[in-house]
Amino acid sequence: MTKSKAWLGNVFVLAFIGLWLGVSAYLDQFQYALAPVLPPRLWYVDGSFEPNSLLLEPAIPAGVGLGNSLYGPVAERDLPWHSDPPQDFSDTRLRHAAHSFINAFRTTLTNPLLDEKHNIALAADFLAGTVLEPGEVFSFNQVIGPRTKGRGFGKGPLYTNGQVIPTTGGGVCKVATTLFNLAIQSDLHLIERHSHSMPTPYVPPGRDATVLWGVKDLRFLNDKGHPLVFWADLVGDTLYIALYGQYDPPLVEWQQEVLNQVPTWTVRRRNPSLAAGEESSIPGIPGMTVRTWVEVEYPGGEKTRRELGVHSYRPLPHYVEYGPEK
Repeated sequence: MTKSKAWLGNVFVLAFIGLWLGVSAYLDQFQYALAPVLPPRLWYVDGSFEPNSLLLEPAIPAGVGLGNSLYGPVAERDLPWHSDPPQDFSDTRLRHAAHSFINAFRTTLTNPLLDEKHNIALAADFLAGTVLEPGEVFSFNQVIGPRTKGRGFGKGPLYTNGQVIPTTGGGVCKVATTLFNLAIQSDLHLIERHSHSMPTPYVPPGRDATVLWGVKDLRFLNDKGHPLVFWADLVGDTLYIALYGQYDPPLVEWQQEVLNQVPTWTVRRRNPSLAAGEESSIPGIPGMTVRTWVEVEYPGGEKTRRELGVHSYRPLPHYVEYGPEK
């Protein structure tokens, strides 16, 4: 009986060690799988790192978050096409009696990766001039179409499963994000929207939108009783999208609450392109769960609150890369 118990104990220990090694290998693979595809503006060549530089406060009022200078509403006079409107733009508004400027929103690319800037400009061209009839549902995937090489799209970054990977058409999520913010700001009825799997550097968590052909879409309804006209353009590194129609939009204030945070971690790895003793760093971003809503006040004074859901984001690790020793 004693030998049997000892044998069973040894089996249990060996099984536990095997299980632990397997879990550790899996976690290490997951930890190091996240590619450091982040804007170079976040790199510190001296290896310094301020861990709180990208943290959010528990409650975030409208217009505050990860670099509010990178996004926000735009006045009509500040739109790049306002002073010299294209003929197609003027003709489309005239044909559909879209006399009033409703709203506009912009996002600025922190640093375009691969063909990201080209993809965003191409998607903006597909969007410009889109007319949404009364009762019609806008579908991002239908309007922009498949993001394929044959249609002119190149490789860009894609946020998926906690990683950033290159894919054809990558980067068009910035167009979807800008359009999502414009739709909410303009009081359009949201039908479908998906958040990214991790925080994005151009809008706060809870205000992003991701799209994937055939899987994830951004959709909203024109419930305003008259046609709506969209126009879009990428000027420099800033994307502008505007909406025109026949109604007075309400005042919309975004509110966000961080329900919890998941801390980031540090990954050190060798980079042959760095000199011996040289280090470069990419600050991490903590994961978090965010509840987002908007406070809406209509021109007549009526007020309402619209919940936009609770979304979770995985953390991005803090990468420290170092040059090989001689």
